Amino acid sequence: MTNVFLAIMKKEFLSSLRFSKISVLLAISFPTFLQITLLGKYQHLARSLVGQDPGMDHILQMAPTISLFYVAPVLIPFLANALLIKSLVHERASGALLPVLTTGLNVGVLWAAKTLAIYIFCYIVSLLLLVADILMMVYYFKLRVVISLASVVVTMIVSPLTALAITAILSFLYWTVGFGNILGSFLPMGMALGLFYYGVSNPSGIALLDGVAVIILAVGMILFLCGFIISKISRARILGLT
Repeated sequence: MTNVFLAIMKKEFLSSLRFSKISVLLAISFPTFLQITLLGKYQHLARSLVGQDPGMDHILQMAPTISLFYVAPVLIPFLANALLIKSLVHERASGALLPVLTTGLNVGVLWAAKTLAIYIFCYIVSLLLLVADILMMVYYFKLRVVISLASVVVTMIVSPLTALAITAILSFLYWTVGFGNILGSFLPMGMALGLFYYGVSNPSGIALLDGVAVIILAVGMILFLCGFIISKISRARILGLT
């Protein structure tokens, strides 16, 4: 079972590598736009409030680092949504999904393998964007990025886990009720705008450090429940025949 799971993940990951480069660039453009907008706002606040409030000065100094927290939850769902359309909808229409489902493999395992492979691809893209963002902040905006254990944990673990939960829900909708394409156009956008508003109104970002264990547990429960429900769905429904 493990070998089959890994084989499916590898096939899906390689398929993601062949995905349209233009679509990847479009997915990257939105979080980059938010990043630049946030940094411009913080720079304006820093110039207007410098020296007036030591506490605010510290928050504004941390703003470039905090803006990195939003890269994964904004980028990954957008890119994953496009890959999920290609993975399930196109495979369903072309009939490529039928041979896999007739092997007797548990549908929940198949769903998990495909979803995780897509997520891993998107996570790698988000890491590349993080590096580009840091270089942009240091060399273009002339800002200081503060590296600490807390910022690394949030940027590399907590935020990506949030993105994984959104990706799992999108994938679940594609495999079950079938309106993921519609919802997928709004869920990542809503998440992005929510994070954007949070970053503008609460630049300290302290709340993102709370409840890390709860976030991990919640994501684990979402993955388990989605996989369990999908495993109970008939193969005919997965193929769109019913």
